[in-house]
Amino acid sequence: CHTPKVKDKKTGKVFTSHFAVTPRVQLKETCLTAKCHPKWTEEQARYSIDSIKAYNKGKMRKAEFWLSALIDKIVEAKKSGVDEAAVKQAQDQHLKAHILWEYWTAENSDGFHNPELARESLTKSVDESQKGIELLKKAIAEKTAAK
Repeated sequence: CHTPKVKDKKTGKVFTSHFAVTPRVQLKETCLTAKCHPKWTEEQARYSIDSIKAYNKGKMRKAEFWLSALIDKIVEAKKSGVDEAAVKQAQDQHLKAHILWEYWTAENSDGFHNPELARESLTKSVDESQKGIELLKKAIAEKTAAK
């Protein structure tokens, strides 16, 4: 969808460009074509792109916050002498949460290529981090109560 047709200057042949760049750079050749969004203005296309990316950046920052909170809770649990099995379980939760978050930072479109999947994945990342935190809160409380 967002790969424009371009003409080779030397041969005159037309081919599909796979130059990896945001569609904002080539709106007329990508987003505003007959096969994509022919009724949009350039302003509407930019707004759509920017809105999707801003929303997903916010979801990424939220996932990062909870990943960091889980790391802090793992450190706290270790200092509290929590059973290693509980710490390992929380570390497994961290791994799940990290993988669900990492793809969207690595793929470099801020979720624009698949906004629905980005939202779903980043929401699951937060959920997995929070599960790990709750697990450790319970383990810390049990350890403290046992003293």
